Amino acid sequence: MTSTPGVTSLRYCRRCEADYPESACRAVAAGSGTLLVCPSCGMVTGEVVRRVERPLWSELVEALKWPAKGDNVATWLALGIGVAVFARVPMVGGLLSLGALWSYLFVVVQRGARGEEHAPAAADFQSWWDITLPLLQGVTALVIPSLPLVAALFASGPLRVVLLVLGGLWAVALLPAAVASTAYGGSFGRALNPLPMIALVSRIPRDYAVTVALLGALTLAWLCARGITLGLVGVLGRPLPVLAFPLGFAAEAAMVYFPLAMARVMAVLLRERAEELGIERLPDLSTR
Repeated sequence: MTSTPGVTSLRYCRRCEADYPESACRAVAAGSGTLLVCPSCGMVTGEVVRRVERPLWSELVEALKWPAKGDNVATWLALGIGVAVFARVPMVGGLLSLGALWSYLFVVVQRGARGEEHAPAAADFQSWWDITLPLLQGVTALVIPSLPLVAALFASGPLRVVLLVLGGLWAVALLPAAVASTAYGGSFGRALNPLPMIALVSRIPRDYAVTVALLGALTLAWLCARGITLGLVGVLGRPLPVLAFPLGFAAEAAMVYFPLAMARVMAVLLRERAEELGIERLPDLSTR
């Protein structure tokens, strides 16, 4: 779905959780403009925007542009710089970087699935647990998709080959559903419960397959970009070491685009198929 501006006649009050005709709302002067407030409680109302249906593929492609849209760019760069800085902390840098990234990606999926369009503000990490918990949840989300591959390690002969092939297909098919289920559910129970993952796939199989294909393309692009960057840094490392470090740092920060885009793609799938998946959506609001 996508919003169509200029065709609204209703206002929504978050406090009353009700729609009101625009003509029933009271206009209040605010600076050089006016605000329309709720006729019942006086809270500022938001514009209810009618939505027109668009093909899912169009919405998913639009999700690829999301990290670079408007104010989202600043959030993308801030997150990228933070992840790159964390990665350079001795000994635990990789875990800190991954934990911070997982934490934000989970929020992108959760809020995007409910209809939020803007990039969420970066959370303040008040304790190590704020980074450790999302990291553990992210790792836990890999358990169910990787079980057949783990079983293949203990098999031998033709059985190992079969398990590797089937396990690879199982992992590719279920991993996005596992991450989405864990991110939206926000618990270890969801991460270890295959039923929500299978339900997601079975209720929207065609749309899910399209999404997995797009996520696969993003993953390949990410790997190619990373390979090119490592190659450039390696080439510049000896003759121009002064340039190699900032180039590597900037590239690492910029490549946060790929996981951000992946999270947004999953959020759009959940948002657009919220009815089939039983996901609560936020009202369609566009404040004046």
